[in-house]
Amino acid sequence: MPANSNMGNDRVAHWIETGTNRFEASFIPSDNHSSYYKNESNGGTSTPPNSSISSGFAEEDQAADDLLHGCQDDKVIPSAEDIERTFWRGESQWRECLGLAEQQQTLSIPGSLGVLGLIKGVPPLPSGLRGLKAIRGYPMWKFPHLESDDMQSSMDDVSKPGTLATLDDSDVTWQPTSPPKVDERRGNEKTFRFSIPEPTRYQFIKECNPNAKVSPAPPSNGISILIQCISYYFCAKLLEMQGRKVKFTSQEPSTSHLGCSENDKILLDLRYASPDLVCWLSILLAPNSRWMMKPIPPWALVYEGVNRFDILTSPTYSSPEWGTSSSSEKAASFISELCALFGLDDQLDAAVSATIMLPFYNFRKLAATLPVPILLQRSHPKHAHYPFRQYSEQISQLMTISIGPRLIGSSLWSVFWESGIDCNVVSAWLSSIHEVIKPVLESQDTELLIKMFMLYRPQQAPLWMGVLWLGSSDWAGMVESYLTTLEEQPQFTRASQPDLVTAAWLGCKQSFLDEVGLGCYEENGTRMLSNSDLARLRFNYRYLANAEELPYGWQPFGSTLAKEIEPELHQYLDLWHAREYHGWVWILGDEKRCFHSYVIDNTQAQEMPDIKHTYGIMTKLPPIKSCPSREATSRVLAWASRDACGDQINLPNHPWLSD
Repeated sequence: MPANSNMGNDRVAHWIETGTNRFEASFIPSDNHSSYYKNESNGGTSTPPNSSISSGFAEEDQAADDLLHGCQDDKVIPSAEDIERTFWRGESQWRECLGLAEQQQTLSIPGSLGVLGLIKGVPPLPSGLRGLKAIRGYPMWKFPHLESDDMQSSMDDVSKPGTLATLDDSDVTWQPTSPPKVDERRGNEKTFRFSIPEPTRYQFIKECNPNAKVSPAPPSNGISILIQCISYYFCAKLLEMQGRKVKFTSQEPSTSHLGCSENDKILLDLRYASPDLVCWLSILLAPNSRWMMKPIPPWALVYEGVNRFDILTSPTYSSPEWGTSSSSEKAASFISELCALFGLDDQLDAAVSATIMLPFYNFRKLAATLPVPILLQRSHPKHAHYPFRQYSEQISQLMTISIGPRLIGSSLWSVFWESGIDCNVVSAWLSSIHEVIKPVLESQDTELLIKMFMLYRPQQAPLWMGVLWLGSSDWAGMVESYLTTLEEQPQFTRASQPDLVTAAWLGCKQSFLDEVGLGCYEENGTRMLSNSDLARLRFNYRYLANAEELPYGWQPFGSTLAKEIEPELHQYLDLWHAREYHGWVWILGDEKRCFHSYVIDNTQAQEMPDIKHTYGIMTKLPPIKSCPSREATSRVLAWASRDACGDQINLPNHPWLSD
């Protein structure tokens, strides 16, 4: 080996001369590369290493009080200026959002298209599910990719001695040997189950949404009955698709109940309803009514409470002979008749949103609390009306998103993710949100809290609408836990992990992997790549079908010299294009069914209201716990720093990450 060889410092030279890869800790580079780099979210640069802001805290103080303090010129710990800027950015945005939510008189969120707009990019379930207890599928992604011969040619050019200059910006004439073609790659396979272990529990609560202005369609509030009816429709439809018999209990309610006071009775005036609707509701709303089969459909409900229905019928009413369990088609027509009788058309979207959230509630062991229904007869019922048709026609897509509770969880909790936030300043970002909404959490004003979330991410508003009307009081505690520990329910597996498929289906970005990135840039005459872009590159071309998904959505910090990137990835540096969702493939035994009918354009999806980002002059930060930053940094860097073989690149044993 020549005496002047740079192999000890240049990993590419090492690879050329020895034929083996040697990976340094490229995600925590030496010198000051981690302190400044071009940020894809704002096109600017982060704090330079000579920042005039000083932390003023010793390292032992950090361990003593477990608070986040800035540290200049550290490879991992953010600077004091980065912490302050992140906090005040979040505080400004969420303070403005809180103000908008407090002024919001209704639950109609600007920019939200309703639940049918939410599922436009979701593939429908196949119609034939006979004998299946679950179904598997995987996404297809497309992006430019070199021909295999051209890839080898490009690698040969890189491996020739004397051509090292082509690996950085010192030779701008280097180009791929041929233009790329559009290639498709298979993504991570997912399983969707068609059953739950036990029905989802619910009860009635009288003080749910006392403000008449926020009721979906005053004066009648029949959303609780609609949820029960629509959950029946979902269950019956799935059973029919599986080739199973629709079997629901036939016990009918009487007009009086022992041990039930007059205040506990709910009067339902059905004198002008058809005999079939009266019979169906009598069965559906009876005490202890439930699905009589195993396995249980995902939307099955069971009532736990003291309230009972008294159903008022016409004197000439007699029970029809069609049996006890209606088909999904009959259920759909009954729902439309119910809406026509009591003017519930405007409540349908909220009720469907709540229904698709039922499997998620079941998955998280949450009980629903529905408002006591108040139904007032329309003066002139519109019997020719069929408002439920548009939902029944999209039932297969609604089912797909509904039976993926992890997908729904990832979308809900991504409301706290923000583009451009580095993983080591997550504590400052979440603390700023917590500082704004802490009074809302303490007052347990779930309605105001969810209004904020719907305003901040209008595309996800239907999911939060479902959370609001299912009414669990546990949400305030879950939000508090997540903002302080990154765990929404510590005793459960996290449901907040970002999911690429959900982001593609719903058009809501959840992590830096859903962003395009900027590709290489120049800094002081040197070609650089941000570590978030490097993670995208490695993921797209190595781990797209890997089951090990990104633990958190916030991006790695710092940058890497282009010449220090693995040689097999160099061919893509000048072909920087976004990975695009191309479609979905269902696996049905030996058969595969592909769906490419509609793809959400993430660039067009509205993800935030028009919030003014005004940063006032702030003097002092509140105490910020370091735990979220340390947790996110440790996991994100470990996930992002994998080599070509899938092994983790050697990371420094930094004391800030040791716990």
